[in-house]
Amino acid sequence: MKRKLMLLALSALLSAPLAAQFPVPQIRPFVTGGHTVYAYCPQPGFYPIEMWIWCQPGPRGMICAEFSVDYPATIIRAAVEANMDIYSVSIGDLDYGISVCYNTCQYDWHWIYHQTLYVTQPTPGIVGIEGHLDTGVIQIANCLEGYPLEEASSWLGLYYNDPCPDEP
Repeated sequence: MKRKLMLLALSALLSAPLAAQFPVPQIRPFVTGGHTVYAYCPQPGFYPIEMWIWCQPGPRGMICAEFSVDYPATIIRAAVEANMDIYSVSIGDLDYGISVCYNTCQYDWHWIYHQTLYVTQPTPGIVGIEGHLDTGVIQIANCLEGYPLEEASSWLGLYYNDPCPDEP
């Protein structure tokens, strides 16, 4: 019995660091060409925000992504620029749901869309990533044989207008 408890405890200790090394894939909006700033909070008013949608693959890579963007009513959406250097096909749109697949498997952070948004009201808001309206989930196809699907997360949106949250 003690041996089973020791094995269980050892298994729990070893699995925690391994889980931390293998993050869940993410699809997130940011306000810069990098993937670090997720809040833009000047004095409230009418102004543009440059939104970049970035993906972070999990340990099995990413060959496709599927999601939609939740735009608040206080946002005017302008033209979308796609990162044509990395993807081969795109079906749908950001409002309802987009399915995009790449030329090759991605294993590091990469951006897939850039869009200018215009804030029209002084109230605080969040532009978020949510599930594709047909499937209801944010998901990716990983790079294992057969390209199996796995859920992705988007734990922070793009915040605008004061007050803004502290950076993590």
